[in-house]
Amino acid sequence: MGKKKFKFNPKYRWLVICLCMLAALIALFILFGVRLFSQTELEPARRLEAPDYPVVAGSITLEQKPENIIVLDSTATQTLIQLKLEDCIIGVGDDTDTTPGMKAQNHLGSSHNPDYNAILSFSDALLITAESIPAGEMAQLTARNIQVLVLPGDTQEDGYYSTLVKLWGNYPDELEETTSSTDSDLSQTQPVA
Repeated sequence: MGKKKFKFNPKYRWLVICLCMLAALIALFILFGVRLFSQTELEPARRLEAPDYPVVAGSITLEQKPENIIVLDSTATQTLIQLKLEDCIIGVGDDTDTTPGMKAQNHLGSSHNPDYNAILSFSDALLITAESIPAGEMAQLTARNIQVLVLPGDTQEDGYYSTLVKLWGNYPDELEETTSSTDSDLSQTQPVA
């Protein structure tokens, strides 16, 4: 007697295809899905502690947490908002009209063309800008106890973020940042002219 040859019945073709796909999905779940469901606890968001003052940032030393901030650069403004510091902002640059919540603020020029007379109406503040301040205006700002932090325009948003995180220690849960880049970003800030 000879061997019978197996003959596949074409009417069961779709059933075989569906069973193969089901087997493949089960195999994928076993390989990858079990690992996803085995994590019982998600890693908590990393938080930075409040900095110990004085804090050095760029060429300035902040003796205490700045409560009054004048920010002329829109990227820095957005970063401060992400850090939930909008209540500390007392003046902004003219280009912040598109930044939510900043339309009602005092507009004090821009990083390229600051309104020094308006800025000098404040005292005991931190001025954040993307451009160097001329020596004459810098002396007037210093006399009004306005410290200037220059975050140059070529610094990427992460540089703004890590520098400002170092100053305030805020670290919202929804944002991620590595502290290893903080020191390198701070070393890239330009000294004030």
